[in-house]
Amino acid sequence: MNIKHLVTLFTLLFSIAFFTQAEAERKIDIDSSNTTKHSTKINGKKINYTATTGTQPVWDAEGNPTASLFYTYYQRSDIKDNSARPLLISFNGGPGSASVWMHVAYTGPRVLNVDDEGYPLQPYGVKTNPYSILDVADVVFVNPVNTGYSRVLPDKEGKMPSKEQQKKITLFFVLTACYELTQIVCNNSDILLVKHYFPSYDAGLYASLALIGRVVYFVTWMFVMLLLPQVLESRKNGKNPVPILKKYLGYISLLSVAIVSFTFLFPEFAVDVLFGEQYKSIAGLLGWYALATSFFALANIFAYYFLSIDRYLPILITAVFGILQVVAIIFFHDSLLQVVMAQVYVMAALLVAQVSYFTIDHYKTK
Repeated sequence: MNIKHLVTLFTLLFSIAFFTQAEAERKIDIDSSNTTKHSTKINGKKINYTATTGTQPVWDAEGNPTASLFYTYYQRSDIKDNSARPLLISFNGGPGSASVWMHVAYTGPRVLNVDDEGYPLQPYGVKTNPYSILDVADVVFVNPVNTGYSRVLPDKEGKMPSKEQQKKITLFFVLTACYELTQIVCNNSDILLVKHYFPSYDAGLYASLALIGRVVYFVTWMFVMLLLPQVLESRKNGKNPVPILKKYLGYISLLSVAIVSFTFLFPEFAVDVLFGEQYKSIAGLLGWYALATSFFALANIFAYYFLSIDRYLPILITAVFGILQVVAIIFFHDSLLQVVMAQVYVMAALLVAQVSYFTIDHYKTK
């Protein structure tokens, strides 16, 4: 072996050792942060803010860290008293994707330099976001576990979750993603089909109707987000989670009744306040659309309840009725009223199906 070969071999071995050591040392602390200072312009006004990136541990009931969540926190720094300042937590993303698009394409102070179609523009990079909400609220972007820099942590014995546990976690994420897809179908297929079957003017009116009608869905969504962790905690403690389900069903039912009643009693007022007199022609449809959305919101509670106790058939039920909604609108679209009523019937049937499944399952497990 000549000198040239020896030098090559030595260089190769040194490189392997160096990068192996670097990889071993490249770890992110499970509880750390780093803060820098910046400024931007929003609505023509200079806004000073700090940007903090860091990791936040997630603990189990015994106080052991089970995961580390990576976050980016933007806080306005030129406010004397921020005790009453709103805080927006964005955890869009996952499974498989961090909250990157919420961060660099929507609410963050800096966004990608792209055109309206999403294609990059020169100079490549980022630009000031004049529509950021940082002027009125601080923002935290959180990456779901196993996306971005968020990771599951080994237990106190240094062991990672078993293959069986990882399969359960993966199955939960995949099924949750599938369920989110069914919600997208249920929430948006009607708008797309109306655009296909109706003139642009009518489609625009219907899009406004959908926006108002979905107040029910988005108002009740916060209760759905509270339901799942409480059911999981109840199961972990060996308690019956059904009372928790009934409590949240009661909350959402009361909210739905209040909103639907208001939209039936004062439809023109609601439309006038939100959009103006030129949209009053859809006022007669508002109550019915809110009713369809209420049925869907209540059915949604059952689906998430069963998802939290590892029962997945309600997700399939929702997917089937999402397809039925599309089919119903394809066959019944002579008028906007007919489109809305098709959704009322389909979402009512979905709620009946979810209640029936819950009732049967409840009596079987008694």
